[in-house]
Amino acid sequence: MREIKFRAWIKSIGKMFEAAGIHESDVLLFRIEEDRALKDKLGFKQFIRDEHIDCIPMQYTGLKDKNDKEIYEDDILEYSEPDYPNKDKHVVTFSSGRFSCCDLLTDKYWEVIGNIYENPGLIKGETE
Repeated sequence: MREIKFRAWIKSIGKMFEAAGIHESDVLLFRIEEDRALKDKLGFKQFIRDEHIDCIPMQYTGLKDKNDKEIYEDDILEYSEPDYPNKDKHVVTFSSGRFSCCDLLTDKYWEVIGNIYENPGLIKGETE
């Protein structure tokens, strides 16, 4: 059984947050820890809800890369086999009930190198 987790890109401040939970009304909750300036800027004390802010939620795929790093939607994966000269990249998407990286990760050489929000330059000019 796959662990259900989320994170979200908060567009207004350009920062990624892990979800602290899901409210009974299917609203994501995010915990803001010790960032007083951020709390003041958003106007929230401890939790923020995605209905109040401009955010892009991303779901955890249930898979990990070669370094045991969790893979989420919109992550950028790079193929880095030592004997393979190309550095193929792939953006993780969700479509037709599945994540696009599922077949890729049968190979142990895929690694999360960033995501499309914090690292957009990693995929500019690249095709999937």
